[in-house]
Amino acid sequence: MTALDAIEELGLVYTLTPIKASGEDGEQGGRPYLQCDFFFEHAPEASVIDHIADALQRPAKHLVPKSIAPQDWLGLSYDRSAIYESRHFLYTAVDNASALPSDIHKRAIVVNAAHAFGTGGHMSTKLAIDLIEMLYDRGYRPDHCIDFGCGSGILSLSCAALWPETRLTAFDCMDESVQATKLAFEANAYKPAGITIAQGENIPDVLEGAQTDAKADLVLANILPSVLKEKAAQIAQATQAGAYLILSGIIDEKSEDVRQTYTACGFEVESVAQLEGWTAFLMIRA
Repeated sequence: MTALDAIEELGLVYTLTPIKASGEDGEQGGRPYLQCDFFFEHAPEASVIDHIADALQRPAKHLVPKSIAPQDWLGLSYDRSAIYESRHFLYTAVDNASALPSDIHKRAIVVNAAHAFGTGGHMSTKLAIDLIEMLYDRGYRPDHCIDFGCGSGILSLSCAALWPETRLTAFDCMDESVQATKLAFEANAYKPAGITIAQGENIPDVLEGAQTDAKADLVLANILPSVLKEKAAQIAQATQAGAYLILSGIIDEKSEDVRQTYTACGFEVESVAQLEGWTAFLMIRA
């Protein structure tokens, strides 16, 4: 069992951040590493610290809990001034829409990710958008797209802009994300041929609520590797032969594990994209 597997088995809330370390002279070139941060509502007991130390294979004395004042963490992490440019679009925050260049030749997509994941600036989102646009540039036209874990709705918005005739089913386990996605479609005045935005964790339940049993020919999933693995069989069952699958949200160290899980479920890897410690897959249903 690897340290990452052991961390997941702890069942704690944590984040992993790939760090490009600096060499002795301060220049890039030191050995890269993963920074692991754990979050607790209250100060953890010593036994919990010991379990984390065992999982990380580090002495417990190196793990020092720090108290953090309550804040709007999503709001703080949300760069309201950022403009991310892809091959086809400019993505910007609601608060920053008026700051878009007047001479832009790309369509603007406005997102509000202060309460949901997905601004276009994160590496995993960039990778997913790039793969979506790659399919579009090939001339691919899906009939039914499922956005599993829609967050801010940024991937669904991209699909709606590229393929207005495609039916969209977007869902997330968090009500904040569902509301963010609904607001995003209203802000962009997108009215795709058919769309369902719902709260849920399981594809069969969401499709039943949408009163459709149509299998998808494109599935988007930019979520945690552990959830990707857990829902692999569901995703396979919801896709038709020849369907495309875009998986993102995967740190490089977890990519092989995710790949093996999905190839065992009948998917074949068509393309792999990597960016600053993150991996995304474009797969096809055999």
